[in-house]
Amino acid sequence: MDGLLHVQGGRFVFQGEKYRAEVDLNTLALNVCNGEMSYEFHMAGVLRYRPASSSGDEYIVDAHYQTVSYEIRSNELTIVAEATPPAAAIRKIITLHFMSLSLNYSLAIEAPEDIQVLDVKYGERIDNDRAEAKSRASFEEFFIWCPDRYQSTLPYHQVVELHLSSSRLLEEGFFRGDAGKYLVPPYIVALRAGRRWTGIAAMEIPTSQSGLHVSVTREQYCLNFRYSYQYTAKKALRSHFPKIGFFFSLQRDEVLRDYITSLYENKLISKPSTWANWWSGPMYCTYADQIYQHTIDRGMMKDEPGGSANCTEDFVNERLKILEAHRIPYSILTLDYAWLDKLGDHEPALERFPDLRDFIDGLHRRGKHVLLWFAPFFCEAGSRLAGEHPEWMIKNRDGSLNVHVWMKKDIFTPDFTHPGVREYFKWVVHKLLGDHPGGYNADGLKIDGYSFLPDVDNLYFDASWGTGDLFQYKADRLVYETAKAVKPDALVEQSFANPFFNDVQDVCRLDDASSYDTDLYENRAWVALLAGVAVPDTDDWSAFKKMFVHSTLRKSVYGIPALYAVKYRGTGRMGGASGGYPVPVSEQDYERVSAILRVYQHAPVDPTQERYIDAENKVFWRKYTTGKLAGFYAASALAGNTVLATFTPEAIHLAAIVDTQVVLPLPPDTQAKEVKEVLVDGQSRRPRYAELDGCLVLWMKPSQDEVDHYEVELV
Repeated sequence: MDGLLHVQGGRFVFQGEKYRAEVDLNTLALNVCNGEMSYEFHMAGVLRYRPASSSGDEYIVDAHYQTVSYEIRSNELTIVAEATPPAAAIRKIITLHFMSLSLNYSLAIEAPEDIQVLDVKYGERIDNDRAEAKSRASFEEFFIWCPDRYQSTLPYHQVVELHLSSSRLLEEGFFRGDAGKYLVPPYIVALRAGRRWTGIAAMEIPTSQSGLHVSVTREQYCLNFRYSYQYTAKKALRSHFPKIGFFFSLQRDEVLRDYITSLYENKLISKPSTWANWWSGPMYCTYADQIYQHTIDRGMMKDEPGGSANCTEDFVNERLKILEAHRIPYSILTLDYAWLDKLGDHEPALERFPDLRDFIDGLHRRGKHVLLWFAPFFCEAGSRLAGEHPEWMIKNRDGSLNVHVWMKKDIFTPDFTHPGVREYFKWVVHKLLGDHPGGYNADGLKIDGYSFLPDVDNLYFDASWGTGDLFQYKADRLVYETAKAVKPDALVEQSFANPFFNDVQDVCRLDDASSYDTDLYENRAWVALLAGVAVPDTDDWSAFKKMFVHSTLRKSVYGIPALYAVKYRGTGRMGGASGGYPVPVSEQDYERVSAILRVYQHAPVDPTQERYIDAENKVFWRKYTTGKLAGFYAASALAGNTVLATFTPEAIHLAAIVDTQVVLPLPPDTQAKEVKEVLVDGQSRRPRYAELDGCLVLWMKPSQDEVDHYEVELV
């Protein structure tokens, strides 16, 4: 009886395409078999809570549960369970939805009085002797698609705590990343036993501390949703906890693909819906240039705050002149941290930008667009906002303002659960993007600081509005919708590789990275692609010398190429935000990057194209899905990632970074009419090449000294 929920041997059984599930109503256990992988899941869960009338730290742990009734509708099983002894009086409603490729689980409660929930642990149970037991399993390895923290064999004697969250959690124990901040990951953990993988995933954005928190060893596991009493279950009303899904496959990445497909099919997420051509860049951001100049001026490594003094109108203009003098194209300028005076007030620092509106309008007249760095979750001590409205800030449990240190500043966090904060930030976004008198007329926002949010242990004005990752999402949604109301083509970039956040970002910035590993951004771009999120802004945070030419070539294939430093680049020998010891950019590197980005402009990235990233084998390409070249390449990294080729119906443009021979595919039903080696002075000559089986074999020189780029005219 494949695909049908039926009774067999006193148990409910479902045989899916990739798994078999059995439900034991007596023990409230779900047993799952995925090939040679078999494990249990305790469905009743364990709830810790206190009466809403209580304000102490003592909590109640619920009891052992047993089934009192059940109902089957198609392939959905709903179980009602009550405590034994019944004195606990909280009723639990468990729902299992069985599908061919996956199954969903959800838990709800009905309480006899208002209660505040400390946490709920899925996959745990209370035995009759009041002992807590986790679900049994035989997992060997885990994998998460959170960039910089990918996989490990599970240890034998230590619990691995996997927090998938928009907040930066520092107590992650066994396995932690060391490469700077990470993208907000998709809420899914993959666990392997033998050759089989199971993905455990959140099917919504929870109000708990983490979007998904899995505790796992080789022999047991559970899921923890911590609310710290911010979640109130109302008397006699059904209160719901997060829905989770189980996904199964022989292939690790397939569990993520099936998860994303399920979210789309159930209309739980949406795809990014708009695109403006200017969003394709290239981008230039001032950040690393600010830090390197500070290092040169003061001899201080890793002093990010000191670099803020360099974000001035004259400094930015000098860097733009460098770009223009070396014919390095950019269509987007991002003014990074320190264009403003006080975090929270969002007013320009007048000593650095005497007339920000005039500066931005001047760039508009040159055909450029301007993004402003924007941190809605930062409000520094000494700002007007903090002084006038301390009641708008998130507080500690003792009522004092919650504070953390960033850039040597004491930072408070605006409480978006307060309606005054929400109205204030609507006004701020109107001011930053509006072209009205007093507005700065910027074209978009680089939103930062998302990972510093206080946790759910703090005091919020109205916790029912949303805490945890839902607080993050709703605040970002407010900013995004306001930006679009001011300018429909405003570009809002964030760092979410999580598809639940697709509708709060236009591009996914690959975020800060202090690792000298050039694979880092490629891995992040791969995660963003698998997770089905927006086209990536490829970032260039530490601006290492090693990444200037080679990484710019690859980034021009898999995303929007971005440069963060154009006068000096870091050797990487010191690490940290500075990127290491700064060294001047060579003329040859300028020439190669210039050619790469000008070739990119013939076929820039956009979301209609199919993108392919094999980060392990270093294969990158984009293909058209519409137009005359549908199904053929828009861009590709060739000859061992030493050649960038972009394709249009009329021509192929190429730039090389070394002497090389490239095998160049030609679009179907076309042939090369003319092949040119274009020189720096604008003249051209015929290079060495041969036509072979629908391809062109071309001998190329690097785009430096006398050679600029190559062109193949098609007919």
